[in-house]
Amino acid sequence: MTNPTGRNSGLTGTWKSRAWSSDERARNLERFLRTDPRDVGCDEAMAVLHIYVDLVAAGEDAAGRYPGVAAHLAACGPCDVDFAGLLLAVRVLGDSV
Repeated sequence: MTNPTGRNSGLTGTWKSRAWSSDERARNLERFLRTDPRDVGCDEAMAVLHIYVDLVAAGEDAAGRYPGVAAHLAACGPCDVDFAGLLLAVRVLGDSV
């Protein structure tokens, strides 16, 4: 497939959009519109997750210091699972590691 410059984009036909039902379009739009603008995304949240976990474990206001991470963890199930696992490990193992 070529892009507007005439060069090969490297994309194959697998990226073509599929036919979305009106219900799927509505759900996807609603999910997008509910996105918290403070959400920093997975990469940035993971970059500071260890700090965020340490703050939570110490009883500090992690969400107040890192509102974008808090917003992301509320919206992203996989990252929230990582957070919960790391927090559990910190609480169980404490300073022994």
